[in-house]
Amino acid sequence: MADLITGHNTNYPVFQTILTRLGNAITFYASSSTKSQTIATPEDLKVFSEQYNLDTIVPDRSFYYGQVAAKLAQLIRFQLDANRILESIYPKLPDPQPIQLKARLEGIPLLAEEINQKIATEAALIIPQYEEAPIFADQYFTRVMESLADIRARQSALVDQLVDIDVNYAQF
Repeated sequence: MADLITGHNTNYPVFQTILTRLGNAITFYASSSTKSQTIATPEDLKVFSEQYNLDTIVPDRSFYYGQVAAKLAQLIRFQLDANRILESIYPKLPDPQPIQLKARLEGIPLLAEEINQKIATEAALIIPQYEEAPIFADQYFTRVMESLADIRARQSALVDQLVDIDVNYAQF
């Protein structure tokens, strides 16, 4: 999970908390795995199980948050790549620019900013305020998936605009 988040090279500050929690979870489960290999008797198993249950009273939801962070990292990488593509198209555009092209170019930063704001909002809400709530999973993932779908739809519209500008206006 941590590799999926860091693999997009987004360096988004909100992800640090998730990466720390994932690191702690990895350490805990690796340690528990190592300890479990020393169980030789039923009494050892009982002691290990009791200690394990004490150590894991609070459910660790880092993996849930990690999944969302990985998806957001991918969307952020997409935004960065779209910006890079737009910058590569600018030098190829005609001068003077037709009115239709100017209107499209003016709309791209506005759409990109809307997308960036939605990503920032979702990133700020990765770890919910009341994460111990019993109905956490249903509401949390429903909200997140709807928001991510909206971001992807907006990014698709952004790509359509970039392709249109590249195909119809860029001069090679």
